[in-house]
Amino acid sequence: MKKIMLILLVIVPLALYSQPPVFQQEQYPFPLSFNNFEPLMGFHNSYVYYRQDFADIDNDGDFDFIFGLEDYVFLYKNIGYPSLANYSFITSSLVELIPQAGTNNSPCFCDIDNDGDLDLFEGSACRIVYYQNIGTPDSAAFIIADSSFTNTSYYCHPTLDFIDIDDDGDYDLFLGFDWSDYDGRLYFYRNIGTPEIPIMSLESTFFEGIDVGNASAPEFCDINNDNDYDLFIGDKSGTVWYYENIGNSVNYDFQYVTSNYLGIDVGNMSVPRFCDIDADEDYDLFVGNESVGFSNAMEGDFTFYRNDGTAANPDFTFITGQYLFMDMSAGAQPYYIDIDDDSLKELLVGIVGGPVVLFENQGTLQEPNLFFSDSSLFNWVAVPRFSFGDLDDDGDYDAIVAQASFIDNVVLYMNTGTPMNPIFTNAYTIATQPSPTYCYTGVELCDIDNDGDLDLFIGENCNRIYFWENTGSQTHPQFTMITNNYFNQSYLQFYYQYPRFGDFDHDGDFDMIVGYHSYSGVAYGINYWTNMGNAFNDSLVLTDTIAFWEGDNLEGAVYPCLGDVDNDGDLDMFLGDAGGALLFYRNLENPYQTELTISLSGSDVILTWQTIPGAEQYRIFYADSCYFTPAGTPQGVVLPPDTSFIDAGAAGVWGQRFYRMVVGY
Repeated sequence: MKKIMLILLVIVPLALYSQPPVFQQEQYPFPLSFNNFEPLMGFHNSYVYYRQDFADIDNDGDFDFIFGLEDYVFLYKNIGYPSLANYSFITSSLVELIPQAGTNNSPCFCDIDNDGDLDLFEGSACRIVYYQNIGTPDSAAFIIADSSFTNTSYYCHPTLDFIDIDDDGDYDLFLGFDWSDYDGRLYFYRNIGTPEIPIMSLESTFFEGIDVGNASAPEFCDINNDNDYDLFIGDKSGTVWYYENIGNSVNYDFQYVTSNYLGIDVGNMSVPRFCDIDADEDYDLFVGNESVGFSNAMEGDFTFYRNDGTAANPDFTFITGQYLFMDMSAGAQPYYIDIDDDSLKELLVGIVGGPVVLFENQGTLQEPNLFFSDSSLFNWVAVPRFSFGDLDDDGDYDAIVAQASFIDNVVLYMNTGTPMNPIFTNAYTIATQPSPTYCYTGVELCDIDNDGDLDLFIGENCNRIYFWENTGSQTHPQFTMITNNYFNQSYLQFYYQYPRFGDFDHDGDFDMIVGYHSYSGVAYGINYWTNMGNAFNDSLVLTDTIAFWEGDNLEGAVYPCLGDVDNDGDLDMFLGDAGGALLFYRNLENPYQTELTISLSGSDVILTWQTIPGAEQYRIFYADSCYFTPAGTPQGVVLPPDTSFIDAGAAGVWGQRFYRMVVGY
């Protein structure tokens, strides 16, 4: 029996203040959708390379999601149903990879020894590693059985597919690869051994004369239910090639049909995989990619096409380009702002390549509901990092944009439109960084000296923040550089800085958070600086590290933005990562907010929390959707000093349950 998914949320009635800020990461704080589809992992970090496979690794009747990246193999377990998938992150180390295996790891599952459980093969660098499953179908346990399964010294980064191409009862092997002289072709290894003891013999380095140009990624699937395997191949350009097998299960004959199956274009390095994800007895299609940006478009993570036809006559419907993650490309930089003057804040996200993605808000001030609206709202150059403010006192937002390319520029864009329909016109370049050794990484507008105009701070990649004072006026901005190291920080090359300002302690002056990213240490974090001065003369002091990650927890840089998302009087935080997705952190400065914890006792779900001073009762609500407003009669009422609630039998119910607690006082 599956366990229900429990997400614990809190509704709060009152805002009081504390310092320094305390943030709680939330994976499902409010809806954010692409084409009416919410990425299944919610606000979760994303990655760059997506080479995936599906396998029922725990033998519970549904498909789990596995993909490789650099020195990691990620497992996302399916905690939904066979007909309605839902995923939970389990591990980034499903197996222990060979050191220095390289990027673009490509996992593939196959019961190669015919013992009733799934073994794992990993294509990486210039080798294929065989991990034998010495566990059971219900509980996998992988060990390295062969660190060089086939002789692959003449190609790199293979993408694998095992099928029985000749219907002799054992698995044969097909390889596509990149980073070589022949990386648009397919290699074919025929199994001349047995189902229990495979012996792979290289039969062809140019299978059927097929060459897709670059970065071939094969996938075999009987797409028309005629009892033989058809062939699909991803390529570097992001499309999918289709060859129909007009032979039979013993004697294949692949006939070219198209190099642009379904019109698919995922931007870069497509990796097709078929699987019946909704248990309706036909094959659905997922296409992974390499989400590195510079394609001037959203690239996504796994593009999902649902088969609404039959096993013999497929009819694919595009569902989403963001299946697991909110991946929009690379280098997501968020900004929360009412850009169209409708009294609700929208979310803007700059991505590598230049576009700014717009998420409109159809929710409320307390509970936003964001949906994808435009993939190129403002097409700024290369890697846009931006900040908004009314620089000419005309009632609309102007913009400062750092445009990173081989030469970095910080540009002033004046709004020549209206508050409802902004049109940003290039006014002039404020700063230029001509050396590729140094680059501007973040910009922020803030009236740091309380003189009625907005000053400019620019982060750099050497652990420095520039200060440009606005020496003009409220209506005519003019920026003058005062210092290239406002905080007198030590020089650290490739130590990126992304400043944001806000009055966290409500004392009338600006405090600061700085997102940082260190390539050398592979560490990322958010530092908090308290303003110990006043509104006219700041004195910012590094006080705390409010978030820190290392290793695979984030894919690269950390781009913060601030906004009161729930209208409770404090500043919450969005974070963009270099992989192209978003994280969300709620500000818990309100003493009436508390973190709920969960435990199970048999089939009972137990919620517990810390005592909240002044509380007269704790009202518990739950529903089968994480986005609901508590109303009516609660499912439970707890009176102080008790701080726990038992939902009897809930863990034995098939489905999911989401909890919210309202504090009465």
